[in-house]
Amino acid sequence: MTTQMLISRAGMRDAPAERGGRNLPMFAGGASSGTARRESTPVGELKNLMEAVVERKNTDKYGEYHLSFCAHYVGDLSQPLHNTLYNSYNRKYHQTSDGIINDEVLDNIDKIKIYPIKIESENALAKEIARIANLSLKKGYQIQNEKRLLTKEEAYEQISHSASLFRAILKYVEKID
Repeated sequence: MTTQMLISRAGMRDAPAERGGRNLPMFAGGASSGTARRESTPVGELKNLMEAVVERKNTDKYGEYHLSFCAHYVGDLSQPLHNTLYNSYNRKYHQTSDGIINDEVLDNIDKIKIYPIKIESENALAKEIARIANLSLKKGYQIQNEKRLLTKEEAYEQISHSASLFRAILKYVEKID
């Protein structure tokens, strides 16, 4: 995944449904007409949702709905098996991999290490999305090749990427009028 790939995908987001678009409800990142073409990957959905948050900020309450979906996709971005092929390994271990720290994360917030990310433009956002997607992709194929699940330590490392990006997104959205 490259920054340029993300930016070029943004140009496809407004293609009519008859040219391959999906019908998404407005609150899930779709256009108000329900006919805009949106990316169906976590990376593409995150980009679409960020655009919706920015477009709707200070105009109506729906901006907050987009932000909640954005949080979901930012979390998915650092999940290794959300970025690899949906093959037999992924089918077998996807749900287990997603839940490795679910039962304990609220008691171990200190294990989530937020690091600085600065987003000043759409290009900077695309660069960070690509960086985290590539880290997750690499980790996903590593655990698949080693025929194992993520360790808890790896899960906290991955979630730290998402937490750091989401913090940067919140700061970015606050600066936009």
